[in-house]
Amino acid sequence: MATRSKDTTLPDTILTGTPDGAEGLGIRWVFPFDDGSLTRLRLGTTTFGRDTECTVALPSASVSRRHAEIRWAPGGTPLLVDLDSTNHVFVNAQEVKQANLKPGDVLRLGDRIGILVSPRGEGPDPWSFRELTPGYWGGPTLQAALAPAKLVATTDLPIVIQGATGSGKEGAARAIHAWSGRSGAFVAINCAALPETLAEAELFGYRKGAFTGAERASPGFLRAAEGGTLFLDEIAELSLPIQAKLLRAVEQREFIPLGESLPIAIDLRLLAATQSPLRTAVAEKRFRGDLLARLDGLTVSLPSLRDRVEEIPALFGIAPDGCGSAPGAPPAASGRTATGGRSVAGKRARLHYSARNAARCSGRAPVAPDNLQESRPRRGVDAAGTATHVCLSTVR
Repeated sequence: MATRSKDTTLPDTILTGTPDGAEGLGIRWVFPFDDGSLTRLRLGTTTFGRDTECTVALPSASVSRRHAEIRWAPGGTPLLVDLDSTNHVFVNAQEVKQANLKPGDVLRLGDRIGILVSPRGEGPDPWSFRELTPGYWGGPTLQAALAPAKLVATTDLPIVIQGATGSGKEGAARAIHAWSGRSGAFVAINCAALPETLAEAELFGYRKGAFTGAERASPGFLRAAEGGTLFLDEIAELSLPIQAKLLRAVEQREFIPLGESLPIAIDLRLLAATQSPLRTAVAEKRFRGDLLARLDGLTVSLPSLRDRVEEIPALFGIAPDGCGSAPGAPPAASGRTATGGRSVAGKRARLHYSARNAARCSGRAPVAPDNLQESRPRRGVDAAGTATHVCLSTVR
């Protein structure tokens, strides 16, 4: 997959003659270029092909001169029709002769892959996929979700980050820490992995001899984050007694380590993360309402990969960087062939590791088409495009 730049914006391609009142739909092109160029659809017939006479010209040897068309009647839904193309037409990884389209459908014409979107709800700025903070990338959907957090990042306002597994909660927390300008460390803790019997000691620290086995003193995670940010992932998994002590630390900005008698003052930014609303945990009496009141200065809801499907080709290309690909070489041929037919629905980490492993195995060469769990690519259609289409379709 080619890319024009790592921070790319491209104005929309607006087809002339769109009748007034037409519902806004368009095709966001995501492969082989990841700049997110948009073709807005119009009522009537829109033709796609290599021929410059087509409504939408797709200059590629894998695209037929007149490859396909979309027929859209007033009051109806768009109908995609294959015009007897050589490499056929695919919708959601299935070959079709004709198919009614809906937003979110993944289309493939030759090596060109696009996603049907409703661009009417988008802002005036062009679509962009860019690096939000070093190593953390996102498109318009993620940028919009994090915009409020970026505005308050330099304050000490507590933030709750809510999102499904694999939505990138820790990445968002690291971005907020970077935007905050705090000089201290970013300390991330998975509360679900803390043994209940050790949680207090791990979080608040202890002096030597405070309990059996405490052979040396430990500062604890709160002091480790002094001057920086403490990220408590799956915070609802903390026991109620630990929540009570955390509440006091948040309110008083001080705490007493195990075995100590004097409080320790702290200066840190607290970020919490959860898969489901903390209010639900409060209603189920698993989480203290007064602690939620102290933590919930702002709630950021992260979109899942299903809601960011048009970003996946770009994410997949970034993942292999530094993991075996040739320095400076486009990662498309290596990373994007890794997914095969496996679903990566909602799993950003799985997407990253699939791409990284593929890059390590392939070195400078593209991953072999045999690694793909789909039929052999059609004539002139590369394996990277095949894998990208399968990946997008399974996430959808």
